[in-house]
Amino acid sequence: MKSRTARMLFVGVCILGLNQASLRAAYVEGQNWADRVVEHTSRIQRFGQPGCAGGQFMDPNNRWWILGPPDCDVDGDGNAWSVQETEGVAVDRDAVAGWKGGGALNQDQELVVAFDVGLEDYLDSTDLVIRLYSGYQASASVWASVDGNDFTQLGAIVGKDDGLPGIPGKLVDVYFDFGGRFDDVIRYVKLHRNANGPDTGMFFDAIGSALVVVPEACDCEPNSCAQIHDYGWNLSSDLVADCCIDEQDYEVFHSYFGLCNDPEDPNCGATDFDALGYRPSCCHGMWQSGLGLPADFNHDCRVDFYDLQIMVDQWPGYKESRTCHGCEPSEASNDEAQNAL
Repeated sequence: MKSRTARMLFVGVCILGLNQASLRAAYVEGQNWADRVVEHTSRIQRFGQPGCAGGQFMDPNNRWWILGPPDCDVDGDGNAWSVQETEGVAVDRDAVAGWKGGGALNQDQELVVAFDVGLEDYLDSTDLVIRLYSGYQASASVWASVDGNDFTQLGAIVGKDDGLPGIPGKLVDVYFDFGGRFDDVIRYVKLHRNANGPDTGMFFDAIGSALVVVPEACDCEPNSCAQIHDYGWNLSSDLVADCCIDEQDYEVFHSYFGLCNDPEDPNCGATDFDALGYRPSCCHGMWQSGLGLPADFNHDCRVDFYDLQIMVDQWPGYKESRTCHGCEPSEASNDEAQNAL
């Protein structure tokens, strides 16, 4: 069943500079990304390039590799990894999940991701985008489901020997349409390995909606501060979620100041992961798994003066073009904000 005509902006780029507190939010800057890995076979793994410790198999401790928006191409050159770090540019992260290797041991690998807010079937646009890289003989089928039990095949991703996908490490966005085949929103997407010979490795960076919701000047969508936060358009330092940056946000920030949760730093304090008996292997894993500190605006797993400067830069701050709910900017200058802090 096709839903309303899309009032959206078509996008096919990696979104960087995120504003929301957690990469696990359903929407990031208006685009809906996978929230959870709900099922996977035993040989799903990360590739093992520079970044977090690589090459390990997916298990309950590290299922966040494929969640949230595209994030393995930090330097923006279209490649999933950078061999060497350059000035001011971090080595690309190994934030992918997929398969490689041949033989019976590696055949029929698959994984299933879930969306807390379902993907819609739009009348005039493609509905699903998957960012990946692969070998030139790779092949995978793509399936979708409303309930996680009954899956319908949307199509296939097939490698090419003279283009994309097919160049190892070179990222490409592949699009699919739900085509009116479902009676409700899609909450599950499954990727299944079809080829497992030489050069059939396939690694996925992100799975999400092919469209990003964009507010329109005349009818203002979204129409509340809650929707601003739901769609991930809020300023990062809006910690009390009222679409204004003020003393209330600073009070929350102050309660986090000095804390850290970097799993690579033994001096950092306990996190929610400690109760479960495991942690991600790097700071990026903390954020991608949804356990970043809300006041850690620059995502380095520390709440310090660098984060305070971000709050100052956003004070006063509000998303004028995306609110329409009466939040007026303060007359305070940045200097006055510094004094308030």
